[in-house]
Amino acid sequence: MLAVIGGHSGINFLPWFPVYSFHMPLFMFISGYFFHDKPFLTFLRKTGKRLLLPFLLWNFFFGAICTVLLKNGVIAFGTELSLCSFLIEPFISGHQFIFNLATWFVGALIIVQGVYWLLYRLCKKNMFFLTVVSFIAYFISLYLAFHHYYPNDGNVWLVIERTCFGICFYHLGLLYKLFIERWDSFSITRIAVVVCLNGILLGFVSQYISFGMLYMNFSSHAILLPLITSLTGIYLYMQVAELLKDKVPRNSFLGFIGENTFSFMALHIFFFWILNTMFLWMKQSQLFPLRSFDYDHYMHDVYYRITEHAPMNDGLYFLAGLIGSGICIYVWKRYIDKRIMAIAKQIF
Repeated sequence: MLAVIGGHSGINFLPWFPVYSFHMPLFMFISGYFFHDKPFLTFLRKTGKRLLLPFLLWNFFFGAICTVLLKNGVIAFGTELSLCSFLIEPFISGHQFIFNLATWFVGALIIVQGVYWLLYRLCKKNMFFLTVVSFIAYFISLYLAFHHYYPNDGNVWLVIERTCFGICFYHLGLLYKLFIERWDSFSITRIAVVVCLNGILLGFVSQYISFGMLYMNFSSHAILLPLITSLTGIYLYMQVAELLKDKVPRNSFLGFIGENTFSFMALHIFFFWILNTMFLWMKQSQLFPLRSFDYDHYMHDVYYRITEHAPMNDGLYFLAGLIGSGICIYVWKRYIDKRIMAIAKQIF
């Protein structure tokens, strides 16, 4: 989550491991790690409770905010709340209300989980067949993406491409848990190997190893490059997790982020905009000159960032997304959620 907020705010913590070269496959990998074979109705109930319901609630929340701001001329991006923007668009582009665009991944993950559950049953739980099918799905996704089926033939192809791409890493997460984790441990040597491998890729294959899973955009047509860079980035973070697993208590700030990843994902870009709105107020009130502030960009682009005092300004956006989201989540869980649950218990 820290890497995602950093990527959206312009901070790249590890230049040899650009966050956009592995972070979406990492989310798929983590989700696949926690896959459990369940009856279909149990699978639907748990997916609905843990992913679909929070996803739609956040979408409705930001849809209402976006609609109010659009009607009052405060912003010029996003769309108003409608049946399509509430129920359909989140599973296609996820950019319907812009403020929560980082949650587009959840819609893609729900589809991947459903398709993988079906494949798991069709392959009769055979890991060899599932592995073959998962890698075939990967190559299909890259073939479709390289041939630009999405721009020519509409959103259905985009969903197919993303789903095929995600299934591969989702399955690899399950394989890691079943067959590799027991033999894995923290090792400086292993970290050095993945660092050297990424350095070789950057130096001799392509300087641009980042890619966009949202629209399946790849800077290179080297078909194995996204797979390799995803795996090196994933394994680097697995090694970090192995190092920290006994050192980060759940009541620490890092533990708090880990337990509320969904909410941080939904909120942090909104707090980028809140920070920009504060800068606008400061400029209009003549409290601070902010010569680089561009009102037109502020109105039309939620990713807009001031350029004064770079690179410190990127850190301000990072802190706004992290701390602003954290305060909201803490207040909700500490005060509001408990009261709602108490009222619900009295009623029911």
